[in-house]
Amino acid sequence: MVGYSGGAALITVAANLDHQAWTQLHRVSPLIGSLNPVDYQQQLQAIPQIHFIGVNDQTIPASLVQDFVAGYDSPKLAKVFVIANQSHHCCWQTAWQQLIEDRHFY
Repeated sequence: MVGYSGGAALITVAANLDHQAWTQLHRVSPLIGSLNPVDYQQQLQAIPQIHFIGVNDQTIPASLVQDFVAGYDSPKLAKVFVIANQSHHCCWQTAWQQLIEDRHFY
């Protein structure tokens, strides 16, 4: 299952994995009533995951995704790929073929 932004799961693209940190970073109102993936790290860390983030993503900086995975006891099942020439909104469709050819998927 691949999801984008706030709907991301298992394989994520530009995913907001800690919306509390995200709202603090951008100095915006907190999200009310939304589940925060970081609150479920213990349950999620046993699930193989791939997280793609664009090097130019200003909305979800790579550091937020990397911090999420670093919070796992053993982050071996979670991989983070920072993809060149990608932002939050631009150009992911041009990257898919290369990501598949590079075997970034399990």
